[in-house]
Order: sequence, then structure tokens, then C-alpha cells
Amino acid sequence: SLGPHGFSPSVVVATVRDEIRLASIDSLPHTFVLSDSAGQVLQMPLPPGHSGNTRPLLRTGFFQSQCSFDHPDETVPIWVFDHPYHARLDSAGMFRLDQVPEGTFHLGVWTAPGSATPSATQEIRVRHGRIDTVEVILNSAVAGRE
Repeated sequence: SLGPHGFSPSVVVATVRDEIRLASIDSLPHTFVLSDSAGQVLQMPLPPGHSGNTRPLLRTGFFQSQCSFDHPDETVPIWVFDHPYHARLDSAGMFRLDQVPEGTFHLGVWTAPGSATPSATQEIRVRHGRIDTVEVILNSAVAGRE
């Protein structure tokens, strides 16, 4: 949603074919623009108080969305993956991924919301039938606290 203080939520993580709902919850006009590194993907006007439209996310990648109608600070990054193994941290800095298949994977952690590149990666091994805890430690410069 677009409102007087920008987008809500401030970061979106989704799986391809998920739908995003676009709505304006204030009295200002907005124009939602979704772009990737190749250029504009979607542009949609949102009149004041617009109750919302849904649009599917049709491909993977890192996208930047913003309001192009005189609201340059209203932006939100959107990461779209081709798998369901992604999460946002909760208020305690924790996350949970369920039903991850057995194998070796690279876990990416983003601390800079507008970056397409992870701030840190860590190789993890998932074993059948085990519940593991993964701890990712970021140095203060990576975590944005210099």
C-alpha cells in the first residue's frame, strides 16, 4: 500500500507467480512503477484512496518499485525467487524455512534494502529429517552500523 509515509511493507520477498496488491490509502495521487536493471516492467496510476489492484510477479529477479508522481522517496525493493525458500526476519532477528529439500545451498542475507546483491552468503547443508539452526554473523560495516 502507498500512504503518507511510503510503502507498506518496506521490503517485499516473493515467489514467481505470487500476486502483489497495489492500493493507495491516502488522499494523494500515486503512480506505481516497477523496474529491474533492464528498465520499467510495470506502470500503474493509483488515484487517491484507490482500493487496489493485484498484479502477478511473472519473473524472478530484483525489482525496485517507486511512486513516480512527485514522491521520489516512496520506494520499496522486491526480490522474486523461483522457489519458496525465502523469509524476512522477525522482530527478534529470526527466520524459519520449512520443508527445505536435502542438499547444499548458499544462504544469502541482505542488510541493505535497495541492493540486488546479498550483504553476506553462507554455505549450508540440509540433511533429511534434521532441524538445524544457522547463525549468520555480520560485521558492523556489513550490517550498516559503522
